[in-house]
This record gives sequence, structure tokens and C-alpha cells, in this order.
Amino acid sequence: MKTITCAQFGGDCDHKMTAATEKEMSDMAWKHVKEAHPEKFKMTQDMMKGAKPEQKAQSEAYFHKVWEAAPEDK
Repeated sequence: MKTITCAQFGGDCDHKMTAATEKEMSDMAWKHVKEAHPEKFKMTQDMMKGAKPEQKAQSEAYFHKVWEAAPEDK
């Protein structure tokens, strides 16, 4: 299990999310942004619709980097 904050992903708050897998964390992070930061969620969705594949890959790589850097919870 790993715990990561919204701010660690570049977000606007210190909301903590705990997940066992990177996919689970991604789902939790998107749900949090949609509920707590709807303007940022819409902006990101709009940006990703027009993003080139390499831009999407950069975003995914950043998320993966944050996930990998987070220590395992004790």
C-alpha cells in the first residue's frame, strides 16, 4: 500500500489517497479531482482530448514516477 496526496500529483490540496496498485491510485486520484476540483478536472479532460500521444505518455510517465517514488506504507 502507498499513500500519496493530491499535491504530490500536482493538485491543489493535501487530500491523502491510499492504494495497493498504481491503477487503483489512478482511479482514486481521478475521482478525487472530479469531486473536489471540478474545474481542474474539466480543464484536464479538455486538454487530454486534444493531446498528442507523446503528451499523454508524458502525463502517464509523471504519474508513474510519483507512484514509484512513494514509499510503501508500514
